[in-house]
Amino acid sequence: MTFPRSLGHLPSSSPARLTGRSVAAADDCVTGRYLDALVVPRLPFGSGLTYTTFGYGPLRLPAPEMSLHGGSIRVSMDVANAGNHPGRAVVQLYLRDAVADLRRPLLEFADRVSLVLDAGAIGTATSTLTPEQLSC
Repeated sequence: MTFPRSLGHLPSSSPARLTGRSVAAADDCVTGRYLDALVVPRLPFGSGLTYTTFGYGPLRLPAPEMSLHGGSIRVSMDVANAGNHPGRAVVQLYLRDAVADLRRPLLEFADRVSLVLDAGAIGTATSTLTPEQLSC
């Protein structure tokens, strides 16, 4: 759950859309889209939920393309518990269509994988994407 800074940030869950006046992420807190409030939420999703830290490896795809008819592709990533305590990592996969014919949100939630890892352990988060998830 995300806690917005003010009522002006609601609805905080609406998908962002390209406006042609994009703000760089580094400048978002300074020159953001609100005149009287910071853009970043008071408590972003997932903040403060663990007593450890995690390291995330690069995304791995078995192939650069998938078949449009009956195909799927597995996306995986190694997650390491780099802290001294066991913890739960929730790996979220978001998609972006940079060349869509229709106006699409900047990021679209695709899947999440929850991993419980002991201190120093490494696990693999795997999601399967289908053509239906990538269609309008």
